[in-house]
Amino acid sequence: MDATYGLFDGEDLVGTASYQANILKCLAIRQAYAGGAAFHQLISFLLTEIYRAGYDDVLVFTKASKRQTFEHLGFDLLVETEDVAFMERSQEGIDSYLAAIKDQAPFTGDQSLGAVVMNANPFTKGHRYLIEEALKAVDGLYVFVLSEDRSLFDKETRLDLVRRGTADLDSVYVVETKHYMVSQATFPAYFLKADQSAVRAQAAVDARLFKERIAPSLGISQRFVGEEPLSPTTAAYNQVMAEVFAPELKLNIIPRRHLDRDGEVISASKVRRLVLDGDLEAAKNYLPETSRAFIESPACQAMIAKRKDLSQVHDY
Repeated sequence: MDATYGLFDGEDLVGTASYQANILKCLAIRQAYAGGAAFHQLISFLLTEIYRAGYDDVLVFTKASKRQTFEHLGFDLLVETEDVAFMERSQEGIDSYLAAIKDQAPFTGDQSLGAVVMNANPFTKGHRYLIEEALKAVDGLYVFVLSEDRSLFDKETRLDLVRRGTADLDSVYVVETKHYMVSQATFPAYFLKADQSAVRAQAAVDARLFKERIAPSLGISQRFVGEEPLSPTTAAYNQVMAEVFAPELKLNIIPRRHLDRDGEVISASKVRRLVLDGDLEAAKNYLPETSRAFIESPACQAMIAKRKDLSQVHDY
């Protein structure tokens, strides 16, 4: 969390609320003060702080039973499960985000379309292989690159490496996820050490948002993921997606690519370890030419020196 505030009646703490970036968290009001001015005072204060920090939209996870309370404060529902409502307060929001993607993508209405969501930290031969395998099943492919900037390779670099690494594929359109896919808002457990119950609950929200809002708007009928023998979090996410998507949206799990030379599984985490150890020659074995050129550059070394504490994020 970036900040936590308490609301007091005299010396008595009657409510508390926190935020991280543009996400409201850990809101609690003493029962005797519930449903009144205390809640509105806390939320109004946090909204002011978040807007003052430069954000244009505000996100919140809340109990499904509290949905109307936040709707009265200008929040719109993104997706809802039996227990949780995920909401945003924005002048543009998800509909504008999806409309812009649809207008700019090079696809037509009669094409079969799929999607891949990746962190690409960094973009490897494995990511390229996943995209190539997906293109065998669909006419066009959206490649969504995580916007959440909590990885060793920053978000601008990751997006650029994916675009460079797929520039020869006319049927691929690369776009950022913003906070609508695998983000600190939809799936915070992806970036933290969390128990499996938290992982599955948050993964269900993320998967439902993709199924109910993103896929129908963009005409996506299939999503492609790599099988996950290394990360329990990503393996659980794949399982939850399969459960949530069926039967309307097809999930295809593609076996990981192996390097021919020794049968090793290609993983971005392995590349990060080699890069951090300074073994760039070994790292290049796992990378397409576009990514190889970047990791050898002074710009890459300068970025990594500043971001070494972000080297352990899960691969996807």
